Amino acid sequence: MKTSGTDLRYICPPGLLGTALLFWGWQAHWLWLSLLLAALVEAARWSPWRLPLSDLHFIRIADATSVSMVIAGVGQGPLGEIADEVASMPGLVGIQPEDPNLS
Repeated sequence: MKTSGTDLRYICPPGLLGTALLFWGWQAHWLWLSLLLAALVEAARWSPWRLPLSDLHFIRIADATSVSMVIAGVGQGPLGEIADEVASMPGLVGIQPEDPNLS
């Protein structure tokens, strides 16, 4: 998208997003997933294929993302807290906590 002849794109230095993804994977113990995502993100630099998105498509994707975040957030509210409390009861579900100091 251009406004008044000014290019608003930010060109990320090569390897920065891949490095950030690898760091995330290392810290979150999801290194295999971060390797895959970093390879996909960095391979986009050399791929001639681009997804042509119009403004309407971009807005629809943003709306769908917002709705999915709201749906995911519902489980984090009071009902999610109650479910966590029930699941953490040692005798109820048959799962004993690993460390008694954490419960």
